Amino acid sequence: MISVFGASGFLGSEICNSLSLEDTKVDAVLRETSNPWRLESSAMLEPIHLAQHQWKDYLDVKKPNVVVAANWSGVSKNQRQDLMIQNENFDLVMELARYSKSAGAKKFIAFGSQGEVPNSSKLINENLTKPQGDSYGQTKSKIPQDSWLIL
Repeated sequence: MISVFGASGFLGSEICNSLSLEDTKVDAVLRETSNPWRLESSAMLEPIHLAQHQWKDYLDVKKPNVVVAANWSGVSKNQRQDLMIQNENFDLVMELARYSKSAGAKKFIAFGSQGEVPNSSKLINENLTKPQGDSYGQTKSKIPQDSWLIL
């Protein structure tokens, strides 16, 4: 079973909808107030509304094999330079990673962005060693390549 956090967002909903077509059981985890309008109806897809304080209990009970963190917020253009918002996002991802590990998840997948680098018309190397760009990109680049090693 796979749990996708941020399932009502652009990336999260695409992941959920694609996985449910593959006959994979998916828990589409949304904020309490999120509208699941992007999620397609499927017997393999279960929308679950949770507050942040419920994450640990949910993971401890459901014990998903894979947890996907697509729940980054504060990416509107006027918030990309707000380092406080971006660091709060980073802390949420790392909290979810710790809960996932303690619940026995085999894999934790967190999405980065190409916001770490200046605009480019060419392919961008995914293994950048130095953060660049705005606060949003710099904060996303702090997410470790292998979170299990640091937790």
